[in-house]
Amino acid sequence: MGTPLTGYTPSETYKDLLRLSNSNNGIDSTLRFISCGSGTDSKIKISTTSIDVSGLVYMSGTLITAGANEINKIHRTVDDGIVEASKVIVSNIDRGIATLGGSIDFISEGGGISNGVISSLSIGSHGLVLNDLGSVASITINPSSGVIQKAIITSTSTPLTFQVPNFMLNDYYASVSRAFYVKLFLEQDGVGGKDMLWPGTGLVNGNLHFPSGQWTSSAARYPKISGASYCPASGEVDIFDFWSYDYGVNWFGQRIASGIKRNG
Repeated sequence: MGTPLTGYTPSETYKDLLRLSNSNNGIDSTLRFISCGSGTDSKIKISTTSIDVSGLVYMSGTLITAGANEINKIHRTVDDGIVEASKVIVSNIDRGIATLGGSIDFISEGGGISNGVISSLSIGSHGLVLNDLGSVASITINPSSGVIQKAIITSTSTPLTFQVPNFMLNDYYASVSRAFYVKLFLEQDGVGGKDMLWPGTGLVNGNLHFPSGQWTSSAARYPKISGASYCPASGEVDIFDFWSYDYGVNWFGQRIASGIKRNG
């Protein structure tokens, strides 16, 4: 503890008193040194809006060795990783970090920086996360919702579109090319007889291409059967794989299974 000033005169204590040199106007918006009574400046400047420390900084006796540039990395914009990797894990509304049911998202928005996402990681006997769209009359596939998607189609001609999420657009600038994959389970509703309306070509994004135009309708669901009169039954499931190597501009589709009927 310090020594009390009790019993001392001003002439005996003025050198130990801290002062701000501002012509007796007090603290204002200009940074000024805190000085002792004899006029020696400390390493601290203060104002009504900020504080500036030019010397060493300790916290509970421990020297803080990080410089201003390193401390600023904690509140950095993501794309400054192109200059120097952050020394901290940053968690905010766009880069979620969770321990249960969440994901660790390493997204880079800067040119030449690759994007990586660890999302709902499967460990041991745990399964892959399924994005269940439910019963729908139209389907929008967003790869950021997961690589496994499922929908029960309720429209006679159910339209499908692809979204291009930010992480795919960001990967366009990656130094190493990226490919993207989605698996889709399509189930017939309680009535059956439903078909898909696939995206065409000539779109800005989300163009879909099937092999030689085959297997793209309920009338051509099987490669070895002339299916002109085929009608998908209630509860049947078709499985599709979709791949893109140009960041969602074009998708290559393949019907890998058709007319699967569950036994229970």
